[in-house]
Amino acid sequence: MKGSLEVMRKSKYHTRWLTPEEFETWDQLVAMSPQGTLFHQVCWLRALGESFGILGCFDRVAELVGGIPALYTRRFSFSFLRPPYFLPYSGPVVRKIKGKHFNKLSTYKKIVEPLAQGLVDAFLFVRINMHYAVNDIQPFLWQKFVPLVRYTYLVDLEDLDVAFKELDVDRRNDIRRGERDGLACEQSENIEEFMPLLLRSLQAQGIRWSEQRVKQFRDCFSASSLMGRGRLFLVRNDSDTLLGGAWLVWDQHRSYYLLTGMDRELAGRTAIPTLVWHMMRYTREVLGLKWFDFDGADVPQIEAFVRAFGGHLVPCFVAAWVSPALRPLWLVHQWLSWAW
Repeated sequence: MKGSLEVMRKSKYHTRWLTPEEFETWDQLVAMSPQGTLFHQVCWLRALGESFGILGCFDRVAELVGGIPALYTRRFSFSFLRPPYFLPYSGPVVRKIKGKHFNKLSTYKKIVEPLAQGLVDAFLFVRINMHYAVNDIQPFLWQKFVPLVRYTYLVDLEDLDVAFKELDVDRRNDIRRGERDGLACEQSENIEEFMPLLLRSLQAQGIRWSEQRVKQFRDCFSASSLMGRGRLFLVRNDSDTLLGGAWLVWDQHRSYYLLTGMDRELAGRTAIPTLVWHMMRYTREVLGLKWFDFDGADVPQIEAFVRAFGGHLVPCFVAAWVSPALRPLWLVHQWLSWAW
């Protein structure tokens, strides 16, 4: 293993932090990369309102061939890289590699390994929620990152008739009943109408957002609208009463269902399933995208709701690294989390 790492470090690739003037080049790479998502783009990173940098990987002719965004906080002059609330996916982005499978795999590792090393050199703590398009985290393991896993559900919308049949029978009945009852779904840019519904829905779950998180949501919503990559969807009854709403964003590959707000008493069983099916149809019929991502499925109550939409359960890697100086404190924190 040691020998293989030394070969990696003698490769033609090197890393450095991008300058703001290079951010447009980064967005172009994200748009062309199999791992690139909306959440890698500079506009979204800026909207999160936190310090960030982009560690780029360059070849011998100084062409940007890969990179990874780093959103971080500072404590006592030390930097900690962790995913903000509205950054569901991150991880390395690598240009599309051509050739045999061996060449693709080898080149990917040669690009990503110095990126992992660069993060270790820059931060005392690193946690990265990888996108599921990142299926090789060996370069991070070589830098002593700890592998973890989380899950999401992906619904294949290639054929909407087939997708509907894959729904649980009770979920199909909920949607049919919602349509019979005259529930109407609409697109909206009116975040002010949605906010009270969202905050009440969160409060009913025992969740209270800080003013900073509310601002972060507003800024990310504005960013997604500015990029033409996000929209609110609302559902009303036949009396025009607002029952619920959801925020949908998308990139060149798929749409992401990020959050929901609802009036639990009025929404009943039918409003949100009807709204979700409407967003699935919008994803396929309007956006022309094949995949609908439920963005996480690790909370049991949420997982049960999402599972009924017939999606594929997909694992997503998480890579975490802790400086040796902080590992005793980190282990105590982990032990307390497990104990309670």
